[in-house]
Amino acid sequence: MTPKERHRNLEPPSAEFICALAGGCGARRLLEIGGSSGLSTIALAAAARRTGGRLVSIEIEALELVLIDCEKDDYVRFLGLLKLSPGAVVVADNILSHDLREYVEAVRAYPGVESVTLPIGKGLEVSRFVGGSPGQV
Repeated sequence: MTPKERHRNLEPPSAEFICALAGGCGARRLLEIGGSSGLSTIALAAAARRTGGRLVSIEIEALELVLIDCEKDDYVRFLGLLKLSPGAVVVADNILSHDLREYVEAVRAYPGVESVTLPIGKGLEVSRFVGGSPGQV
C-alpha cells in the first residue's frame, strides 16, 4: 500500500478525548495538521461547534488547540512552525505506537511547557504552552 492509499486516523478513544479536551478548554480556533480520512476532523469540528469556534484542517495566526497527526518525521518541524496563543494546547498522536521520543524531547525542551504522555489510543502527548508559540520562545 502506498502512502497515498493509507488512512491514518486517530483511534476512537483518542478522538473522543480530543473532542472533550478542545470543548473543555473552550478552544475557538482549532488547527489540525494531517486529517487522513477525517475521524479527527469530525472530533475537532464537534468541539468547535460546541464552543462556537472554527476548525482549520491542512493535509498561521495564533491558535488555542492544535492536533498534530501527520507524517511522523514532520512532527518536530511542524511544532517549530506553530504560532500559539499563551496557554495553547498541542496534542500529538501516535507517541507510543511510533516511539516518538524525539518529538517528546523537543516539545518538553521549550521553556514554560507543561507536557504529559497519555496512554490513550496510540499514545497522545498533550502539551500546554504557557508562554505562547514555540517560534516566539
